[in-house]
Amino acid sequence: MNSIKKSDDGIKENVLQIINTMVKNKVDLFYKKSGWDPFDPSYLSRYEEELKITDEKFWELCFTSIFYAGFRAQTVDDKYEGLCECFGDYNKVANFNEEEIKGLLSNRKIIRHESKIRAIVDNAKTFLSVIKDYGSGEKYLLSFSVPLIQQNDNDLKKLENLKQDLRDKFKRFGPATTDHFLQRVGFDVLKADIIIRRLFYRLEITEEMLSTSEEDEKMAREISAYIANLMGIPVTSIDRLFHWFGREKGAEICTDKPKCHLCLVSPKCKRSDLVA
Repeated sequence: MNSIKKSDDGIKENVLQIINTMVKNKVDLFYKKSGWDPFDPSYLSRYEEELKITDEKFWELCFTSIFYAGFRAQTVDDKYEGLCECFGDYNKVANFNEEEIKGLLSNRKIIRHESKIRAIVDNAKTFLSVIKDYGSGEKYLLSFSVPLIQQNDNDLKKLENLKQDLRDKFKRFGPATTDHFLQRVGFDVLKADIIIRRLFYRLEITEEMLSTSEEDEKMAREISAYIANLMGIPVTSIDRLFHWFGREKGAEICTDKPKCHLCLVSPKCKRSDLVA
């Protein structure tokens, strides 16, 4: 790919170094009992074989994905219980009046973002229409005949049709939020957010830091699919791996003053010049 600066061997080596870093730092899901092999392809390739989702879970993933967009994941995680308490009943949310909406803006249990809250109220009404038209959220998703793991161009075309329909139906469902929602549902898609784009740059996989434009987000998804193909695993596994590294333990390593001694990625990334 023209947008990729690093060699295939260099990319493969970086992915394995990231996994080794996770093991060294005892990151959950990458540090198991004695004898456990973190490089086992069957582990990295885990995915659901069949779409199964209740309307309640569909709705939870729908409205919480909107809150994750633009906020640090930890911020949403800390408020998750309160968000579910306030927005978890889509029948109730669809009937929120202006007074109830304004009341939510003073509720410290949730993220008080007015435009997101108003979009979620509208989306609850939309979801009721989806249930009426299709029978359930699951049947709506299945109507596009998209396999969870896409195998060919026809599958990808069906996936794009589903993405476009979600964006048309639900407010504040931009490309990244739509991908995040579908990934959480179980589809093999990647959320091309700032964490992914930042790591591509720091690891010198890309020449420059990719922007938030739709064109660059598409490029990030294509690069991720390319890396997944190199490693022989679904693109969702690349997403999980890079997010674990960039958001969780990796985020503790790559601070304003990076702790490069805890990281096994070599040669050192673009953050290493900040080490005192």
